[in-house]
Amino acid sequence: MSYEEALERTDPMQSKTVTNGSVDEEAAIERFKDFYAVFTPENVLARVRDVYAKDAYLTDALRELNGIEDIEAYMLRLLKAVESCTFEFLDVAVSGGEYYFRWVSEAKPKTIRKGRTMRLYGMSHIRFDETGKVVFHVDYWDSAGGIFEHIPVLGGLIKLIKRRI
Repeated sequence: MSYEEALERTDPMQSKTVTNGSVDEEAAIERFKDFYAVFTPENVLARVRDVYAKDAYLTDALRELNGIEDIEAYMLRLLKAVESCTFEFLDVAVSGGEYYFRWVSEAKPKTIRKGRTMRLYGMSHIRFDETGKVVFHVDYWDSAGGIFEHIPVLGGLIKLIKRRI
C-alpha cells in the first residue's frame, strides 16, 4: 500500500478511531509514547502488537512498510545497529483524529560514530483505530543530517551539496 492509499484507508473522517478526549484516546497516546521511550529489541518483541494494528502502515525517511510483521522486522533490524535508542516526546498535538508527536531521539550506533550519541529531531503523524492501535504512522526527520552526514565519504559529499544549495 502506498502513502496515498494508507492516508485514504485510515482517514479518521471515514473510519472508526478512538474518541477524542476519551480515556481510550489518552491510553493510546501514552502506550505509543511508552513504547518508544526505551526502544529495545525486547520491548519491540513484547509490545509491538499491543501498539500497532495488524494491517498498520509505517513509513519514514528510509522505508515504507505494510503490516505488523514487516514493521516488527524493520524495528528489530534498526535496533541491531545500535547499542541503545531512546525517544523523548516534547509535545503532542491533536486535530480531528490526527496525532502529531514531536520528539528527539538519541541513539548510540555500533558502527557509524561508534559509541557516540547521535541526536535526531523529528515528528510522527499517527492515526489510531477504534481500539487505540496505530494504523498509520509517518515519521518526518532529516535523514541526511541525522544519519548520512556521519558516514565517511558520503557525509562529506552531503555537506558539500548543502553548502552549494
